[in-house]
Amino acid sequence: MQHTIEYAQCTDDMRSTKTIEAKATGAFNRQFELIFVGAGYEPAGSAMRYVKQCYRVASYDPAFNHRSSIAFSNRADAVQHFKKHTTPITEITA
Repeated sequence: MQHTIEYAQCTDDMRSTKTIEAKATGAFNRQFELIFVGAGYEPAGSAMRYVKQCYRVASYDPAFNHRSSIAFSNRADAVQHFKKHTTPITEITA
């Protein structure tokens, strides 16, 4: 299997699938998503790159129109990261 291919070589059944498992709002109105990513090819500039199955925690900052994400190999770590950023702060101790 090649790590990168041209768009024309990539059929629909070769593409990575993405399923949003959870959405929540974090601090400063930043939107977060917990996403399951199936193995396959996804766009990367002018070509398609192969990605392994993983979980991503994506964040969207509406004030700056900025998106970023971090990938995890297992769901437990992804959920922990997602909750860290989306669980409301109820107490601050000195």
